[in-house]
Amino acid sequence: MNYLQNVINKSRLQEVLRSEEEKPTVDKIKLRGSQEKIVLMSDEHIGSKNYKKSLHLDFLQNVYDAGWFIIHLGDGIEHATRFSIGSGVYDQEEIVDRQVDEFVNVYSPFVERGKFLGMHVGNHEARNYKDTGFNLSRHI
Repeated sequence: MNYLQNVINKSRLQEVLRSEEEKPTVDKIKLRGSQEKIVLMSDEHIGSKNYKKSLHLDFLQNVYDAGWFIIHLGDGIEHATRFSIGSGVYDQEEIVDRQVDEFVNVYSPFVERGKFLGMHVGNHEARNYKDTGFNLSRHI
């Protein structure tokens, strides 16, 4: 396959992936009626100077030990940029790359157990898409 054909194939694949994002995949899970618990989690702002890591991890330890499910509602990371409102870019304590690593590390045990049901994009994750066109949440 030549270079140009390779680029065309990649572009077609990206278009398929974009259309799939517009129609999210729904996986069915079987819950045991009222015995299952689902925690709605959001707004940790990992990387912010106000992020309470020990409180967050203690809470997640209890959720994990109880075997509850999690749905994440967004703003798991701070992701302040120089174009963000306010001084967040100067106040955040971690760069975005490390914020994403921390988010993945914190929630991976739930994913591995089949207890992470999914996540919504928050306005802090959406900053990246607005500024660059790169959907950070999809890659998380």
